[in-house]
Amino acid sequence: TRPQPPRQKGEKQRFRLPGNVRVYVYGVIALAAFTAEGSVIDWSALYLRKEMQADVALSGFAFAGFSFAMMVSRFSGDVLRNRFGAVRLLQFSAVMAIAGFVLASLGGALPVVVCGFLLAGLGCANIVPVAFSAASKVPGINPGTGIAIATMFGYFGLLCAPALLGSVGEVFGFAPVYLGFSLVMMIVQIL
Repeated sequence: TRPQPPRQKGEKQRFRLPGNVRVYVYGVIALAAFTAEGSVIDWSALYLRKEMQADVALSGFAFAGFSFAMMVSRFSGDVLRNRFGAVRLLQFSAVMAIAGFVLASLGGALPVVVCGFLLAGLGCANIVPVAFSAASKVPGINPGTGIAIATMFGYFGLLCAPALLGSVGEVFGFAPVYLGFSLVMMIVQIL
């Protein structure tokens, strides 16, 4: 990007979106991870209840396993990133999330499905922090602007996408929705 001439006193600065595509790629990565996270938060208990015939006492185990795994993985995320690097951590996390969502959707037995959600939680946990960190380091873009763009994409995925996916799940079932997240995580792996 070209350096901007100094602003005159009282001159308004025009808003413009950053021109570096990388910041939007990191936003899409955050969107993918937060969408997956929001869908587990919102729909995993219903999935276990309706499609896995789990009773009410067991229907929350998918969310509990996913959340516990995310906590463990996020607490160890900085250590892992410092040891292996951000790119390798993101790639490994995406592979774990892919495997977890495949197990969660095709597992067949309740313990296997819950283990799938646990593995997906381990994988999804560090994708967003790595994406936010990378967005803050895009050359030519203010770190705050990079994080704001990635956060906007990510929280759209957390807040809006699960409602849309709930409608899809009501029509087609939640197993295809969670299988679809394995494909979404493959896109994260490629990006």
